[in-house]
Amino acid sequence: MLEKVHETWKSYATLIAPSWGADDPRHNLSTEVRDRLEQMDVLMADVRRLSEQWKTDIGGLSPETYPAFRELQIHLRLSVEGFYLAGWRVLRCLNQPSPIAFPNIADVRVPSVERVAEAVLGIADGLSITQSMVHTEAGPVLGQTAIVIEGGTGRTYPSADSADMGLFVTAEQFRMALEKALGDALGELSRG
Repeated sequence: MLEKVHETWKSYATLIAPSWGADDPRHNLSTEVRDRLEQMDVLMADVRRLSEQWKTDIGGLSPETYPAFRELQIHLRLSVEGFYLAGWRVLRCLNQPSPIAFPNIADVRVPSVERVAEAVLGIADGLSITQSMVHTEAGPVLGQTAIVIEGGTGRTYPSADSADMGLFVTAEQFRMALEKALGDALGELSRG
């Protein structure tokens, strides 16, 4: 899902890294961005696979099958939380202040990643709100116990007041924001 972003990052980092001194912290930040993007691809593949399995398994729950289903829920939630945490770290790395800011990368914001990381995962204050996860057409949604069901279709969505608008929606916003920011930065560096 983030292959293009990852390739653009590698091109960008290859172009700018030679200008850094040996002890420049951007070497480590650059490596973290690369690694986190790779992790996010793996996590998203896991979330898609586990979400499909969840949809299949929930219909046949019984006391005998519940332990395996609970384990599936734990793996799914861990993958969803991992995606948000990795995304939050990428944004933190890219939005460093001078003098360690990455050249030509504007302030990259993905509000849904930041909201979930801070409000639901408790990164800002160490506290987390509702410890729950629901499943919707927009993907797994953290921190919610209710969903909106569309009349006539039965499709499900996060409630309007949700900090998390669904992982699939958020992942697409993240991809688009990074493609633009990195593409613009690479274009500026190439021209100049």
